[in-house]
Amino acid sequence: MFERAEMMYRQIFAAALAFSLPLPVSFAQAAEKTESKVCWSIYVGWMPWGHIQETDLMKKWADKYGIKVDIV
Repeated sequence: MFERAEMMYRQIFAAALAFSLPLPVSFAQAAEKTESKVCWSIYVGWMPWGHIQETDLMKKWADKYGIKVDIV
């Protein structure tokens, strides 16, 4: 009975080891984006976007980081 449990643990360990090894995968990198659009509507939780748009807070931060964010 213990031999069967030991064999099962060895198989689990071997599977875990095999899945933890890094695979040679090439990931495509996206180009850095400097323009974005944020769409919002009158809904609870989305209202801060309207405030940000009206007070030009987004423009202040966008200018600081050199990006353009259009809030519509």
